[in-house]
Amino acid sequence: MQRISTSEAIVRWRTDVPTTSWVGWGAAPGAFADQVSSSNATTEHRLRIAGFEPRQRVYYAVGNASGPLAGGDGAHQFRTNRSPGDWRPTRIWVLGDSGTANAGAAAVRDGYSSWSGGALPDLWLMLGDNAYPSGTDAEYQSALFEMYPESLRALSLWPVLGNHDAISSDSPTLTGPYYSGFSLPRNGEAGGRPSGTEAWYSFDAGQIHLVVLDSADSSLAPGSPMLSWLALDLAANRRPWTIVSFHHPPYTKGSHDSDDPADSEGRMIAMRENVLPILESQGVDLVLSGHSHGYERSYLLDGHYGDSDTFDPAMRLDSGDGDPAGDGAYLKSHGPHGGTLYVVAGSSGSVAGTIEPHPAMEVGFSELGSLVIDISNATLDLRFVTSSGAVADHVRLLDGDWIFCDGFESADVLEWGSPEPSSAEQQ
Repeated sequence: MQRISTSEAIVRWRTDVPTTSWVGWGAAPGAFADQVSSSNATTEHRLRIAGFEPRQRVYYAVGNASGPLAGGDGAHQFRTNRSPGDWRPTRIWVLGDSGTANAGAAAVRDGYSSWSGGALPDLWLMLGDNAYPSGTDAEYQSALFEMYPESLRALSLWPVLGNHDAISSDSPTLTGPYYSGFSLPRNGEAGGRPSGTEAWYSFDAGQIHLVVLDSADSSLAPGSPMLSWLALDLAANRRPWTIVSFHHPPYTKGSHDSDDPADSEGRMIAMRENVLPILESQGVDLVLSGHSHGYERSYLLDGHYGDSDTFDPAMRLDSGDGDPAGDGAYLKSHGPHGGTLYVVAGSSGSVAGTIEPHPAMEVGFSELGSLVIDISNATLDLRFVTSSGAVADHVRLLDGDWIFCDGFESADVLEWGSPEPSSAEQQ
């Protein structure tokens, strides 16, 4: 499944010989009330299906002119994204640098499944280096398609391009296995401002606006196409929560060093100096990255765009641990420079190096795991779930302006102020 929105999705599959393409779908397994097909013979099948309502459950099958080849059962189903007024809880699963195709990646996958009781999340993100070592088609087959078959049948994966993916793929021309293997929004098909490219994009799901940037193979210079689009996209966003993901972390002292201009061609420094001021001026709540093969999580920050030795403790808007069972949640303001949380989660396939202290980071350790983000109304909970299914870090963000209904405009209330669903509706 690809590019799922509130009203449409793309279904993709591969066959060993060229055939025509067919997708049938309905409200129950094997019930194909709607169908779409293509008479062009191909091994790479891609069909858009549409006409759905928000949060609709859809059962589907794929095949050719002769009939279904796969699906038509309970395992082949998905749900469309939530509408802007849907305040029900949303869960996001985040994997970083997971493309090792080894026992470590499998353990992280199974650790999340154990922790969640086998329940799939609502959204699924990858933070780059999705297939090692060079992002080839064969490496994607083993690291992605053979590693997460159940998730890929039911969820739309929203990926980031990493530096290893970029060895075999090219952002300026949108060519290579990364771009041929994913169908990503370029014209605002899933919400957000049209980017005109699949190298960077945004999409919406319920209360959340999500932005994906290309820190690996696109220009990071001020005024570049991506940064110009980013400023316009964020300025137009009216969702209560905003999450931005890219590969190269602005703050890390793990297997990479964000202070070192020779590390990663200076791209971590460029992200910190050129991108973070845009994000914080537009009130971005959470920034996710990988690349460094460990787990690091910041305090609630604002205004740190230099090397670690230039850090001013006043840039910590809250010097507590952010854990609701510890010092308590971080209380942030809605709007410009209200505080941003930064997370490095590059240990979903392997760990490497020793994590040294960084003054911006509250937590740092080397352990296999993935992120789970739960958003409900004015609360964002982020947990690092290890490969054993344990929670090694928990931080909570509370948006104070939403909690106390301070600063709303009438247009915001009309657009976002739907009543909280009843218990039965939430179930």
